[in-house]
Order: sequence, then C-alpha cells, then structure tokens
Amino acid sequence: MAVAAAVLASTGGISVATSASAASPHVPNGGILHVLDVGTQWPGLDSGTDPQDAADSSFLNAIYGQLFELAQGNKVVPSQATGYKFSDNFQTVTINLRHGLKFSNGDPFTAADVAWSINRALDPKNGNIGAANFPVKGK
Repeated sequence: MAVAAAVLASTGGISVATSASAASPHVPNGGILHVLDVGTQWPGLDSGTDPQDAADSSFLNAIYGQLFELAQGNKVVPSQATGYKFSDNFQTVTINLRHGLKFSNGDPFTAADVAWSINRALDPKNGNIGAANFPVKGK
C-alpha cells in the first residue's frame, strides 16, 4: 500500500498560487499549513475525464482550485470566483472571477481557462460520466 502525502500552504484558501506564494517554501506567520496523509493509491488526478476514477476530493482540492465551494450547511460560497448571476431566463450564468489569481507557472487565471476546463469536462470524447448531469444548450 502506498502512502501519499500532499502539502498545501495556503493563506487565501485556494490552490491557485500567486507568484509570491509559489516562491515561498514555508507558511508565513498567520498562514495555514494543510497536510493530507492518506494510506491509499491515487486512482488518477484528472477529474475532467472521469470524476469517479479521479482521486477523492481531498487530493483534488489540494491541487486544483474551485470557482465555488460548499460551506457549512451546504451554502455555496465563492473561492476563485467572486460571485455569479443568472440571466432572466436562467439560460446563461455569468461568473465573476477573482482578480490577481495566477497558476503556479505565473500565467494569469482567465475566463478562457474556465471555459476550456468546462468544455473539456463536457466533451463526450473524454468519457466523463458526470457530464450528463450538466446539459448545455446552444453550444
């Protein structure tokens, strides 16, 4: 049995690092160090193709950020997003992204990245069995 340990240093509560936090190997004073130590093998890390085959959410949350998270009482709260608004007919949702987020390589986090991730997850060629839960019209 393999033992996996993932460490995430976080001061903002998201896993998309800023260039300053990515360069710092330690947790600053007042920061939080999250250590995940699990005695299991990871089945995979690609939730975009098959969420059932991907590592559990503890692993994924330590690697990938989320636009929204579930807080206590199943309340949806922004993480990489700052909010959202549905159109009057509920056919479109506009998601406002948090400014200043960057990937670990320093590239800015943009709406194009969000669209790419969603479109990839919904593409039937990728075999994501969860895609059927998110019908998209007018693509």
